[in-house]
Amino acid sequence: MQPTDKKKRRNPHVNNIISKVIDCLRTANHPLTLNEIERSISVTLSHKEELLTIIKDNRKINYDEVQDRFSLNRLYEIYNKETLIEELKRLPRGIPQNQDLFDCYKGVEKDIASLREEGFIRQIYNSEKDKKFTVLFYRNPDDTAEKLSTTVSDFVKNMWKNLPSTETRERQKLIEEQRTTY
Repeated sequence: MQPTDKKKRRNPHVNNIISKVIDCLRTANHPLTLNEIERSISVTLSHKEELLTIIKDNRKINYDEVQDRFSLNRLYEIYNKETLIEELKRLPRGIPQNQDLFDCYKGVEKDIASLREEGFIRQIYNSEKDKKFTVLFYRNPDDTAEKLSTTVSDFVKNMWKNLPSTETRERQKLIEEQRTTY
């Protein structure tokens, strides 16, 4: 007996079309009509009701019934390099570097790399077993220890470099153990 699977596997062709629609909306940066989307992706959608329903129900696509237009449903209000910096400044807990961020606009990956090289973004990697991801934070280049000319002794630098690379949970246990011994 096969288990009944309520979630039907979607045709890869349908997924490809949805991906093209999302890319089209990401590139446009403004709401589009169905006709504009069809011209952009070179696929006729207006006669395929089931496909249109899937597109309208997609969590990344917003459909405005009044204006009959489609737009990208963004998790973040990021449209370019400047708004990326503003959003990072606004969110002190950072922004996970995932598909929700990449869906904001075409070229966001290049802007992230550029901002990292320019020193405006700090990147922290979370390596916990079940939660491996990178978080981006705003880094004000004027507020660094280097700019304040704070010196750190070689002893502290070497101690920091020689710390074992541990998982977050292990690190927390080590801290707790140190607290109980002092």
